[in-house]
Amino acid sequence: MKQAPINTLPSRIARFCRLTGAAMIFYTISHAVAATYTWTPTAAGTSYQWNAATSNWTNGFPNAAGDIANLNNNILGAQTVRLRQGITLGTLNIGDASATGNSSGYTVANSTSPLEAFSLILDNGVAAAQINTTGSGTPTNTISAPITLHSDLAVNMGGSDFLTLSGVNTTNNHNIVFSGGVAGVNSVTLSGDIIGNGVITNDSNMA
Repeated sequence: MKQAPINTLPSRIARFCRLTGAAMIFYTISHAVAATYTWTPTAAGTSYQWNAATSNWTNGFPNAAGDIANLNNNILGAQTVRLRQGITLGTLNIGDASATGNSSGYTVANSTSPLEAFSLILDNGVAAAQINTTGSGTPTNTISAPITLHSDLAVNMGGSDFLTLSGVNTTNNHNIVFSGGVAGVNSVTLSGDIIGNGVITNDSNMA
């Protein structure tokens, strides 16, 4: 390839940056803020708050497109985590990774006192957002807060555990695919209203 004269390169680079500046800034920001956060409390309880950065998560709390939330540590009993504000994620990994029975489930919910209705917004850019269960034990993990999709959603059941989506699900014309789980077992309960279009597919042997 013929090399451009050196004295023309700065102007060409400047013009390229002007033409692609918006795309470059978006790419930089979306990748700079996406991070992985791990839940740390282990005691059973119903009053945990998602946005309590210093006491409940490593390195702040997840709330940006593409963020990965690991709600999967070894808990001593069931926990309810209340959003307390709109929360945006790319991936939610949920379920006690060391569970052996059915008593250590997580619930992602809104506060009931005061009464709140914040949404869990799933946004992974052009890739599908994910909800992944660990598959350990047989607990039921529940998301009762409303879910709003800004990307397609892939829900992967890791094993014999269960998942209940009981809040309002707004698809914004995105698709949902369920996979994994145990053959013949109704591993996922989708009991909340569904608002919007999109295709829901059971891509597994679950009932």
